[in-house]
Amino acid sequence: MNTIQIRLYDLFRHELSLSDEKAAAFVSAVEEVVINKIKKNSNIHSLKVDIYRLKLKIEQTKSDLHHPNTYAFKIKLRLLPLRILIQSF
Repeated sequence: MNTIQIRLYDLFRHELSLSDEKAAAFVSAVEEVVINKIKKNSNIHSLKVDIYRLKLKIEQTKSDLHHPNTYAFKIKLRLLPLRILIQSF
């Protein structure tokens, strides 16, 4: 047990008058809840980072489509007659 677990165990054992087994089980349950919360927060943070990176990539792509010196802009110009043709139908 680490110091936090020992402090929790003592608190549960003496202040709440739990038996040794119940205090130990309660410490394990609290630890499990904390670990699951940390994992959940970590997953949420990773998802937020992925979304932020995707937003940056979208903005960069939009910028590339409007800047005449980029490859994406040149492709856009080549596809423009095709787009006009499709819209005419």
